[in-house]
Amino acid sequence: MKKKIFIVLACLCVAVLVFSACNKSFKQKAVTAVPADAVVTGNGGKSVKVGNYLYFVNGYVGDTDVDNTFGTPYKSAIFRVQLNEDGSIKAGTCERIAPKNVVDTSTKGGIYVYNGWIYYATPNTEKDKTGTVNTTYLDFFRTKLDASLTEKIWTIEGRNTDYAFYEGSLVYVLNNSLYSVDVETKKETVLIDGKLTTAKLIRGADGTFKDYIVYTRALPDELKNESYNQLCIIKADGSDNKVLIDGDTYDETKTDIKNIFTIGLLDIVVSNESLTLYYTKSYTTGGSSVSVGTYCYMLNGSKTFDKAQEKRISTSSLSGIVPIGYEQGVLVTENSMVNKYGYQQAEIEKLIERSVTVRFVEGDYVYYTETSSANALYRFPLNGDGVEEKVFSTTGISTTGNMFDVQDGYVYFIDTEYNYLYRYNFKGELGGKPELVGVMTEEDKKAYDEKHVED
Repeated sequence: MKKKIFIVLACLCVAVLVFSACNKSFKQKAVTAVPADAVVTGNGGKSVKVGNYLYFVNGYVGDTDVDNTFGTPYKSAIFRVQLNEDGSIKAGTCERIAPKNVVDTSTKGGIYVYNGWIYYATPNTEKDKTGTVNTTYLDFFRTKLDASLTEKIWTIEGRNTDYAFYEGSLVYVLNNSLYSVDVETKKETVLIDGKLTTAKLIRGADGTFKDYIVYTRALPDELKNESYNQLCIIKADGSDNKVLIDGDTYDETKTDIKNIFTIGLLDIVVSNESLTLYYTKSYTTGGSSVSVGTYCYMLNGSKTFDKAQEKRISTSSLSGIVPIGYEQGVLVTENSMVNKYGYQQAEIEKLIERSVTVRFVEGDYVYYTETSSANALYRFPLNGDGVEEKVFSTTGISTTGNMFDVQDGYVYFIDTEYNYLYRYNFKGELGGKPELVGVMTEEDKKAYDEKHVED
């Protein structure tokens, strides 16, 4: 990415596709501080738990025709509430923390907390010289957990860009390249320049792999006639960049075309000490690509690949997989049903024999919505032994961004009736009413009360 530098009012900004942050301060009244040693869980979703506080995006208003002046946004701002010991919300504790329109159109966006700051994305709505409001740029901000200070970190062109905050870094994908921005110095590093094909950013993880990105890249131009790519792993700061699968991984001589593969990275699952990769393999012969199947591999702390430990899930190239465990395999929606693939093709099991969309797997259940309309959440046992159960129903569940966040037995989602964050305790009694997490505007509260006068 090429950058041009302009000096504007003594503030150094980088233009064209990326802008660094100007030294502008955004201040508001502070709230009670959170203990420095508070445990953080849920990074990368709509809500993050910090000690006995829950920080969350209050609702959704979209990214156009919205006043995003600092201090104005309310419905889509970041709030916090206190939680009781049993996880219930303590009444009267809702406070606005980051008064910005916290929204992007990425399906993988979210908020993050590190070292006393909450990190988030918000649409850039600055006007150009003609007075036209920008509709394509995305700002990245951070605000102290006590709301005492807010800083702008970076700006990019692309509101549906895949990104994640790591401790100390913002990482994002743009134009087949991978970038990392130091949140303290506001300096950018190009991790992969122009050859990136797929990237899986690790979100909200602890342990060995918490700072890593897994990706595939095309070969350099001098090797453009070769028929393979590379599967790699790299830290968010650009260090520890390793090739896991290369052209000679399965055949050191690189003479057997049936063992020289293009890798299609499908998904990753992180645990404290391991990282499971899910991917397809294909080789090229006579100008045509031939699939040899879908595989998984559990990577340990050495971050080295041993082909003998690779497991094949299917002899065909699967897509849209939902991993259910290294030993259990994956779920795939195909032919208007959900199938469970174990290891080897013979282990395909018909799990749900109707058209649904799998949303997440938790414990012994798969959770899903109707494909035609997402107004209820259902579950079914992963072992296939049981009946379908309705977890809850509602007016509608938003499909914008991260659809569901799951932590501490609650599933969080945006209800489409008035577009606020709700949650439901899916570990408790089923069939109940979802709970509003934050606070409605006076206008929405009045409309809601009039509509639900008999509830």
